[in-house]
Amino acid sequence: MGNTPSTSTKTKTNNEKQFDNFYQVIDYIATYYILTMDFESLSKLSNKEYCDKLVVITSDIIKKYFNDMEITYLAQRIKNGEEVNDLTKENVMFVNKDQLESLDIQNDVNKSIKKKRVCIGIAKFYVKIAHIFAAIVKTINPVYIYKDENGNVIKNGLLEKDKIPKNVQRKLYKLNICDNRIRSLNSMDTDDEKKEVNLHPKICSMNVNKDGSVKNLEDEPGIVELLQLYLDDNYDYSNGTFTGMSDATKKQFEKDLKTFYTAFTGNKDMPPEIKKFSDIKLRDYNNKNSCQGTNPVFKQNFILSNTDKLFVEYAKNISNMIQSASNKQSELLNVINELFIFINDPYSDKKKIRVNPTLTEDKLQKIVEKTRAIIIELYVKCEMDYVQNLKVYEAIVESKILETTKKQIDNLEKKANTMVTETSKKIQAPVDAPPQIPMPPPAVASGPVIASQPVIASQPVIASQPVVAPEPVITPQPVITSQSA
Repeated sequence: MGNTPSTSTKTKTNNEKQFDNFYQVIDYIATYYILTMDFESLSKLSNKEYCDKLVVITSDIIKKYFNDMEITYLAQRIKNGEEVNDLTKENVMFVNKDQLESLDIQNDVNKSIKKKRVCIGIAKFYVKIAHIFAAIVKTINPVYIYKDENGNVIKNGLLEKDKIPKNVQRKLYKLNICDNRIRSLNSMDTDDEKKEVNLHPKICSMNVNKDGSVKNLEDEPGIVELLQLYLDDNYDYSNGTFTGMSDATKKQFEKDLKTFYTAFTGNKDMPPEIKKFSDIKLRDYNNKNSCQGTNPVFKQNFILSNTDKLFVEYAKNISNMIQSASNKQSELLNVINELFIFINDPYSDKKKIRVNPTLTEDKLQKIVEKTRAIIIELYVKCEMDYVQNLKVYEAIVESKILETTKKQIDNLEKKANTMVTETSKKIQAPVDAPPQIPMPPPAVASGPVIASQPVIASQPVIASQPVVAPEPVITPQPVITSQSA
């Protein structure tokens, strides 16, 4: 170590900084601390390979190699969990670099097993910190999307950021429970000139997996990481993870499970078969009547005034959702500030991250419980706000359908009135004489033009007379000669 003088409390206060930007903070901590080999090594100390690389100096070794004044100073730091830097004493600890490994408790035959236990204790401590950080990160769930050298689209979360090639173009998306719901409702196009809004939220695709099945709660981003904050028992030494819950934690988990069930299903009574997050089926919007058929209403666009009363309420609710999520993220930022401190290295003047030295097992457990409560409130509030605003959207749809129906009825009535009026006019109008057919022009002969002859009217037809029977022929009488007297 060499000669390392202690620094004053005043200097420490000037160097340490609190985080004040949620998104930048988690990115910075993940990049420069959580993803570094130092932190990974500390969280894997249950593994003998990593444990063997750690030199553990216990208090009895310190007592053997240092005087009482130094012991008092060091013991005080460990006992209170605070760094004591009193310039009036200028206590300095010296140790020869060549003797460092010889001070490892593993070299004490009587205490070789103690090192393994110390390593496990340190590993548990850092594993808890990693779980808290991962659960907080997932409340944002930043995902980096880029293309590899073959043109394939690759997605990496923040905790996989170290796998992204340098200098590659990437886009950052927030794919978390709250943002997914806000984005679903906030799908709209605005026309400032016309003061209109084209509203087309993505309702039918909510809670649907890529294969078309309905999601369960554990399919939602951040729920798996939240579950890790309940695991505090049955430590698995082979992989450095907790696999069980203590009785107190189990009781709290069952209470929180019911809270999630009610919020994400709308049902008050939770069936006894619901034992874990994956047993909770989310609302099936895609099978609603509004999402079914050839032209479902939830897949249509609705144009309305941006001053429409229902739309104003709808937009305000979205704004409240965003603000509510932001408030909870501010609370999580306070948790980050409890876990880590942000300092300037006095030698390089560069920013460095370290776990807060005041943390103890008890403090860390309280942070775990507080983090769980904040995240649950965040997720439950987002879901309930989403469902509430969906009711407002349904009211908008119904009002637009009613408005459209009234317009159709008005148009039909206008057409009917027009048809009646036109029909009435046709009945009352006089019958017009048929138009005369114009005579064709006379043919022009090559010779002199001969005046056309007047048309002689046809003579009337005389009706035939009845046939008269011939008179009978009278036979002539003979002539009588007169007698002579």
